Amino acid sequence: MKIKVGVFWLCNFDIVYDVEELEIDENKKELYFYSFKHREVWKKLSENQFNGKYSKFPYDFFLRGRVYYNSAIKEYLVVMNDTSKHLTKNILDKIYNLFEIK
Repeated sequence: MKIKVGVFWLCNFDIVYDVEELEIDENKKELYFYSFKHREVWKKLSENQFNGKYSKFPYDFFLRGRVYYNSAIKEYLVVMNDTSKHLTKNILDKIYNLFEIK
C-alpha cells in the first residue's frame, strides 16, 4: 500500500508543503512520517513555491505542521506545532487535497 506523508506551512493564504510517498506493509502497526525536519527543507521549498515570496522568512516564522499515517488505525493525522491553533475546514480540506487524503 502506498501512503503520502509530509510537512507544510500555513503562509497567509498559501500552503508551502512537501510530500513523500512511502510503500508500507499494511500488517505492521506503525506510525509513518516524513523523513526530514522542517528546517532541513524550508529553504528549498520556500524558494521554489509561490515564486519564492516566502523565502525571506525563517522556517519557524509561519505556523507549520506534519501529516503522519498511523497504520494501526489506518488513518492520517494532521498535527501542528502550535496546538492552541485549530485548522479551519477549508484549510484542512486543502491539506487533504495536497496529500491526496480521502
